[in-house]
Parts: sequence; structure tokens; C-alpha cells
Amino acid sequence: MQQDQLPHWVQIVQALGPTFVTIVAALIAGFIAYRQWKTAHDKLRLDLFDKRFAIYRAYFHASAAALGRWPNREEVLSEFTSLKGQSNFLFGADASRFIDEAMKEISGLIAHQNTQQEMRRTGQRDANLGNQILGLIDRVGGRESIAYGTFHKYLSFAEIQER
Repeated sequence: MQQDQLPHWVQIVQALGPTFVTIVAALIAGFIAYRQWKTAHDKLRLDLFDKRFAIYRAYFHASAAALGRWPNREEVLSEFTSLKGQSNFLFGADASRFIDEAMKEISGLIAHQNTQQEMRRTGQRDANLGNQILGLIDRVGGRESIAYGTFHKYLSFAEIQER
């Protein structure tokens, strides 16, 4: 059967066949590109979560160490200090400010506690230092309940903010 002897609908299919195959191939390629973008985006979100959670966890460990609920205090504080520098890049201004203030209070509490231990060892007493330590304990302990609200929007996987 020659070309002009084929039924009309077969001639249309033959003419549009390559175009249809091209469109299907383009749609498949577009879908693959979209999935790759989605995978890369999800990986970015996971990486942000991992880095943010490390700082969040280091904050709680440092807070617990300052309050005497964690062993190896210096190691934990060193980890929090090293991770603190990344907070400006990973969190918004609210969480970065929270971390900065928490670091000052935790460091102050530990420094006061070390001073108090040294004074006890030498037999000195300072009632004002004890009151300062109690005030810092209240502030550091009170921050733990505020931390969840501050960090929630950065750590909730359903709504991770990219900053």
C-alpha cells in the first residue's frame, strides 16, 4: 500500500508520531529534572536541620552543664562555643540573639561557679557571689523553656525556614 492509499487517520498518526514521541520524551525529561531539583531541595533542608539541631543540642548540653546536670563541663561548653559562630548563618536574628545571650549567661554562671569553688578552697566567703550565681541559675534554667519557642520554626521539618 502506498502513502496516498493509506487511510487518512494512519497518515495523521505517521505525521504526528515523531512529534508525539518528542513531547513525551520532553515531559519525561522535565519530570526527571523536577525530581532532581526536589531531591536537592530536600537535601538542603535536611542539611540545614542537621546543622541547626547540632547547635540546639549543644545549647541544651551547655545549659545542663552550667546547671550541674552534665559531666565534662568544659568539653560541652567548648562545643557550644565552636558551634555558636555558625548560628548567624543558620538562624534568623531572633535565634542568634537568643544564643548570644544564653552564651553570656552560661559562661558567666560557670565563671562564677569556678570563682566560688576557688574561694571555698582558700576559705573566703562572698554572699554577693552566691546571690549572683542563684540569679544566673534562674535565668539559665528559665531560658530552657523559651528555647523551644525560639528554635521551633527553624527545626520543624514541616515548615523549615531557610532563614
